[in-house]
Amino acid sequence: SPNEAHQHFAEANEKVRIEYAFAPSNAADDEIEVTDEDLAAYYQENVADYEHHDQVKLEYAYFPKVASAEDSLETKKEIGRLRQEIEAGEDFAELAAVVSDDEGSAARGGDLGFFGRGQMVAPFEEAAFALAPGELSEPVQTRYGWHLIKVEERLEESSGERVHARHILLRYQPSRTTEDSLRSRAEVFQEQATAEGFAATLAASGTEATPTNFLRKSQAVPGISANTTWLVNWFFEEEPGAVSQVIEDDLGLWVAHLVAKRPEGVAPLDELKDRLEPLVRARKKAARAAAQLEAVRREVGAGATLAQAAQNVGVEFHTPEAFARTESVEGLGRANAVIGAAFRLEKGRLSEVIEVAEGSNRGAYLLKLLEKTPVDEEQFAAQREQVVAQLQAQREQEAVQNWFAHLYDTAEIEDNRHRFFTF
Repeated sequence: SPNEAHQHFAEANEKVRIEYAFAPSNAADDEIEVTDEDLAAYYQENVADYEHHDQVKLEYAYFPKVASAEDSLETKKEIGRLRQEIEAGEDFAELAAVVSDDEGSAARGGDLGFFGRGQMVAPFEEAAFALAPGELSEPVQTRYGWHLIKVEERLEESSGERVHARHILLRYQPSRTTEDSLRSRAEVFQEQATAEGFAATLAASGTEATPTNFLRKSQAVPGISANTTWLVNWFFEEEPGAVSQVIEDDLGLWVAHLVAKRPEGVAPLDELKDRLEPLVRARKKAARAAAQLEAVRREVGAGATLAQAAQNVGVEFHTPEAFARTESVEGLGRANAVIGAAFRLEKGRLSEVIEVAEGSNRGAYLLKLLEKTPVDEEQFAAQREQVVAQLQAQREQEAVQNWFAHLYDTAEIEDNRHRFFTF
């Protein structure tokens, strides 16, 4: 409609210029007490945010694919063999490009460029800075694996010494024997957990389990991988106590266990306390900041300018450039309560104190409108057709998105992927 087009144009072109005082939420966490009553009040105020569909709660035992001591010894032997090849005339850069496990530098023949002290892990740095240009290191062990280092150049600068080096990295990799042994261990665990119970098997094997939160249908298991939605869906058809078969990917093996199921409803407060506490604390920090700005407001009411009052109270004072509703403003952000309040003010008037407990600019704000630049009606008339077309395209896109969202929410889709991932 014409009114919508005009409003759309105004949001991008009407501007205000303000000055404001800001008190950041900089109180330390231990200065802000969050009581059970605070948490209960916040929970009741936002209870709709914690409604949920049917859910399952899992735990899983993890068997990581890590190299054994024997595997690490084999890696050391291999890096020693590569050193012999280089000493026999093999080109370091060409060999690094083929065998190094550091993919970033391997593409450059192992080239790490120049670096100074403190930029590499200690064993690597110590070895590199002990080499002369053209010299090849002995095998060097770090937490990443085994390295060979060749220094190309050394520079003495006012800021300190730097070296230009290449390296070959062989990471610690589990051998096939190690992986087979790990797989057998996971399979034995799974069989015992199925027969004797998950908790008993954890205790008997000395294995630790990782619990999940309650999960909805088609949600992946956090900490395993993104393609475990089928596993979660499988557990919806099982009863508490059910144990999955061994699940494997490149990082390790898992055995999952269904701890509990619950129907749709509202998550209880006790379950949410850890999530709610930082939110409530942020609110209380913003309220403490707001108390400072109430003092500023009183001083302005007694005749001080906003700048003077801010200085007297010891809070920040800012005068940003004029901005539109749709613009991001340094120190204020974009499309938030502070921006909205600025456009509702009358010229020369102070706002109420605005508390912001979310986002990157947390604290309290007190605004004064200095100037409002209205829409240029001639400019709007000249661009009306373009604005209408832009708004129409936006509405069409929103309609399609809403249609898909409605279709997804109302469609009766049964996810049977778990039936094809045979245990």
